[in-house]
Amino acid sequence: GNVRKGAKPDSGTLIVLVPTDTAGQVDPQPASFAVADDKGAYTIEDLAPGQYRALALRGYSIELLADISFWEQHRDQTRAIALEPSAHVQLDLALQEIKDAE
Repeated sequence: GNVRKGAKPDSGTLIVLVPTDTAGQVDPQPASFAVADDKGAYTIEDLAPGQYRALALRGYSIELLADISFWEQHRDQTRAIALEPSAHVQLDLALQEIKDAE
């Protein structure tokens, strides 16, 4: 996929994919990660078939990303994705400016 900040590609952005259950409830562990390259492109491979929520962000911590309440609070900033067996999906995301609570 690709990450953009406005109309421009965004490099160095963290992309996080977390699985969800059939009701859409996020399970932040295990999560899959990628970092966008200098053209904003990223790849996450070897994902199991299923439902996921995706988010591209900066200003994060691993503890924050592992907290289910973070995903509930920012659900409207995520993208839902369904992966079928042997599927290849192109998912373009917009950078979300989310900062850790201090």
